[in-house]
Amino acid sequence: LLTGSRDKVVRLWDIRHRKQPIHQLQGHRGVVTQCRLYKHNYSVLSGATADDMGLIRVWNLDSGVAVTKFESQAKSAISSIDIVSSEWLDDGEADPPHFMLSGDHLGALRVHNLADGHCLSILRKHTNVVQCCASLPAGPWTDQHSWLCESPNVAAQNRKFHRRGQVLCASGDMDGTVWLWGLSKQSCKPLGTLLGHHSPIEAVQLHEGRVVVAADKRVVIWDAEE
Repeated sequence: LLTGSRDKVVRLWDIRHRKQPIHQLQGHRGVVTQCRLYKHNYSVLSGATADDMGLIRVWNLDSGVAVTKFESQAKSAISSIDIVSSEWLDDGEADPPHFMLSGDHLGALRVHNLADGHCLSILRKHTNVVQCCASLPAGPWTDQHSWLCESPNVAAQNRKFHRRGQVLCASGDMDGTVWLWGLSKQSCKPLGTLLGHHSPIEAVQLHEGRVVVAADKRVVIWDAEE
């Protein structure tokens, strides 16, 4: 279990031994607002409020040390993070790309290459805080650091939305707007919006070809194909 706190510390817990965290990752200068486990190289990505100048830190979980910092030119608070599974962009390369989505308080959604931190795209369709972002989940994981396990039929359903070398992504903002995106190795293009929400988008997930949105005191399930 991974947690971020107002004390500016990211903690990794073993839920079988809850008295002490496995790691306490210290270095943020602001309240930790986002944290994600990154299974590819056993690390953690975390972002904080504007006090941390828009930095996203990458931590090595074996050492507990921050090994990389991704910086956004806007210096805005990080409000959302998601990791795009390389499975959907793998066309036989020896080392397929790994991407990260990050949203900020100024309404920008960024796409980073996790290998070098390079910002590939800055998407400015949102007009308010990007509260959440998500991409299609991966299929079954079998390595020693597996945190997500999905059935083969779920992965098969998701592959319907891996079209023309694109991965389906979604992001939601404080104005109640959900944008859908098509992410490829070269670009991230807007596909359209989901209309009808009248309050901030609190969470968004993609699952089996559906976009699941939490807003308006309810959970709404959209068909991505329609």
